[in-house]
Parts: sequence; structure tokens; C-alpha cells
Amino acid sequence: AVIQSIGVILTDRSRLAAVSARRSDETVTEFSKGVYSPCNLCKTDPRRPPLWQIKAVRVIHDKDKQTIEYRDAWLEVFGIPVAYTPYFAHPDPTVKRKTGLLAPSWGGSSDLGYVFQVPYFFNISPTQDATVTALATTKAGSGGIVEYRGRYLKGKIDATGSVVGGDTDAGNDLRGHIDAKGLFDINDTWRWGFDANRASDDTYTRRYGFNSPSFLDSRLFAEGFRRRNYFSANAYTFQDLRGTGESGAEPFIMPMLDFNHVGEPDRFGGQTLLDVNMLAMTRTDG
Repeated sequence: AVIQSIGVILTDRSRLAAVSARRSDETVTEFSKGVYSPCNLCKTDPRRPPLWQIKAVRVIHDKDKQTIEYRDAWLEVFGIPVAYTPYFAHPDPTVKRKTGLLAPSWGGSSDLGYVFQVPYFFNISPTQDATVTALATTKAGSGGIVEYRGRYLKGKIDATGSVVGGDTDAGNDLRGHIDAKGLFDINDTWRWGFDANRASDDTYTRRYGFNSPSFLDSRLFAEGFRRRNYFSANAYTFQDLRGTGESGAEPFIMPMLDFNHVGEPDRFGGQTLLDVNMLAMTRTDG
């Protein structure tokens, strides 16, 4: 099939327009001198260029591969060409998640200098994905950030970790951190989980813009719910990020046990309440 002066509105309301198009194999449509944009046209002046659009000598939409490809393409912002590439491709609107590069970002600060980040998304499975981001700075070294998200039949994990090397001001070859949380069901009564929060030193998370509380808490726990009873067992470690130098005063708690019982109401409206707590705390200083 061949058509002249074609305009297409895709399922996400983005638009494809071209001087002509040819369709073959019932799945591939090749546009000649095409334009693509997800932006709505100005209601008062539809001829006004959209916020951004991609123009290309050839635009190929493959329904089987669920991709839109561009050959000899220009990116325009408010009608002004800002970038050229001989080849470019992205998923079509029917794709919810697809492995590939995400939009890069850049910025800067007095501590880091210029900062440039390039993320890459991995669609591992329908219930798991990850994002790996290359990080480069002009003053504080380079490295990467890894994010993982997993949802399972009986649990979930959300984790973020990073590694940076070459920060000469800090005097460390490698610096990094981890922030991970997990929760898993054992059965209808019991579940267990963990929070892992550690950093290589007390200034790293603050310097590179990660969440930076005064203390990082790490925990391994199990808990049970049965009728009117609740029981939990916890183990805790702490990391002081205040930079006071008193690292030995940070306690290690193992175990901390809690039990809570709420009795059935009696015929006089009374109830039995019982709360029991026990912990063992150890520290090397103070």
C-alpha cells in the first residue's frame, strides 16, 4: 500500500506525519520525509512548531518489533535544529518497558564540578528491572549507580548501590554506598526482611547527593502475627555520618525481642494486655 501526505495518531496520542508512506508485510510502514512528536499542537496556532520533534529522511514503524526507527534524523526544539544523527530508534507506544538507554542528564556543583549521567534500563522480566547509570564528574571522580527492583510471589526487593573512584580530594581510591530493602512472607503467620544501609565514609552520600541522614540504620528482622498476638526479633547495626570520630560508640543490637498480646474481652468489658521487650546491646567504646 502507498499513500501520499499521511498523518498518524498513535495510541499514546503522539503523532507521525510524512510526505508519503509505503506499507509492506502488513506490519512495516516506511515514511518518507517524516516528522514525529509526542507534543500536542498549539490550540491557538496549530502551525506553530511543537516543543520538540524529530524529523528524518526515512521513518520506519515495525509493529512486530514494536520500534520506530529514523534514518538521517534531526532533533528540533521549538522548530530549531539542535542535534543530528544518522540513525535513531525508540519503542513504539505499545511498549510499556524495554531495555535500552534512557535520557542522559547533566548539571554541576562547586564540590563535583560538571556532572554527567547516562542511565541504561534493563527489562529483566515482567516483575524485575534494573537501571545502571554511568556517572562522570570533572572534580570528584567517576563511577556508576545501580538500581534494582524486584517483585516476587512472596516478597520484594528494592536496592540502590553506587561506586565512585578517582576522587583525589577525599584521598580514597574507591568510595560507595548501598541502600537495600527486602520483605518476604514465610507463611500466613511469619515474614522476614532486611534493611541494608552502609556507606564507605561519613561524607560520601552527602557529597554525591544521595539520601544522607545522621545515622544509617541496618536491620535484619522476623515477625509473626497470630490472632491477637504479635512477635518480632530484630538485629540492628548503625553507622554514624556526623563525622564526630566516635565510631566505637555505635551500638550493635542482637537480639531485640518484642511480644504483644491483647486478650479477648471478658463479660465485664475488661481485657488483658501484655507487652514484653528484651534486648542485648554491645559497643566497643563508651
